Amino acid sequence: MEVSLWMYITVYIAQLIGVSLALAVFPSLYFKSRKNGILLLVIIIIAILYSLIQGFSASAAMGTGMLIISICLLAAAYINVQRQKEKNYTH
Repeated sequence: MEVSLWMYITVYIAQLIGVSLALAVFPSLYFKSRKNGILLLVIIIIAILYSLIQGFSASAAMGTGMLIISICLLAAAYINVQRQKEKNYTH
């Protein structure tokens, strides 16, 4: 199966938007209810793993790109949550 450049771009943008939206919701839910926040995080991670499996089944390059996007966004979300925790505890 031949995969075109536009398909890669579209999948990467969809991955970026989907993971960004999910991780944008996570901190607010996490600080309101830690249990629900962790549950949402587990659901997000399962969805990311599923999309990565699908990406790697299409091609190694697509899966690798999706993996890099996911890792970067998860790291950004982690840093954001840590900063919000520090801000909440210092005030």
